Order: sequence, then structure tokens, then C-alpha cells
Amino acid sequence: GNLQFSFTNLHIRVEDPYWGISFHFTIQELSGITVDESGKPTFVTSGYKEHLRKLFKLRKMTVYCDSQSQELVPDEPWEDLSGDAWDDFFLPHIEATSDNLSCWFLLRPVDANLTYERTYRTKASDTSHIDHRLNLSLDEISLSSSQMQYLSIQRMLQTFELLSTRAAHFRYRPY
Repeated sequence: GNLQFSFTNLHIRVEDPYWGISFHFTIQELSGITVDESGKPTFVTSGYKEHLRKLFKLRKMTVYCDSQSQELVPDEPWEDLSGDAWDDFFLPHIEATSDNLSCWFLLRPVDANLTYERTYRTKASDTSHIDHRLNLSLDEISLSSSQMQYLSIQRMLQTFELLSTRAAHFRYRPY
């Protein structure tokens, strides 16, 4: 019942140098914690089987697409980058503070809170019953796509379709 987790500054980037397109998925924070009735963090020592409350937070989740991207290469090898250099390289994307990012967003930064409550009840007929309640609160959701992004995504999906069509007969290809 007391499982807690926290992920911060997550950045996943997928590049396709052939098409010159890159997709980014970023999360500034994703966390989950056990809370009491008033929503304050707590450590449950008893009664967690009968009643459990969790609070999950999502901060600045974004999805963006750069349809004219160049391969992301630092000045020095990746394995030699210091922690500060990694932060300088990726935090502007994660915090959505880079000036040139606004035109790339497919999903603009989203903040959300989710509360989960599980209650185990024993009814008069001596059968068990579990109630699950979810409360999701989103600040704002904004989806958008430029024409260039749309065309790049469409072109890439057509390539995937072509490859999947050929996959069934790929083993017959002469070497």
C-alpha cells in the first residue's frame, strides 16, 4: 500500500534521418504517492486492504514533432557528457522553454492530477465488494499540427505500410 515513485526530466526522442523528422515525448514529472483523506502524503501501517488512496501527478507532458530536424549530436561523444551538459542539452525541451519549440508541439504541455481510491466493503449477505474511484483533473489539453508536420507523418506512415506489406514476402528476396 505504500509504494511511491517519481520520474523527473524524461525525454524520449526518435529520429529518422532519412525523412528528416523527429518525434519527442517529454515529461517533467510523473509521481505517485499514498495520501490520507485530506490529500496529504502519509505512510499507511494498517487498514490498507480496506481503504487505499493514491495521488498521481503529471507535470508538463508534451509530444512534439520537428519535420525538418537534423540529427541531434553534441559537441563531444554522448558517453563523455557531464550531467550539466545533459541538462543543458535536454532541459529546454523538457521544460518547454525553448523559443523554437512552440511551432513543433503536437500536444502542448499538459498538467494533470489523478486520485485513486479503493474501498473494500463486506455487505450484509457476507459477500465482498470493492469500490474503485478515480478523479482526473486536467488543466488544459491542446492538440495541433502544422501542414508540414501532417505531411511528414503521413509520408512516414506510408513507408511503414509499404514495409509491412513487403514483410510477408521478404524471406523470398534473393540475396
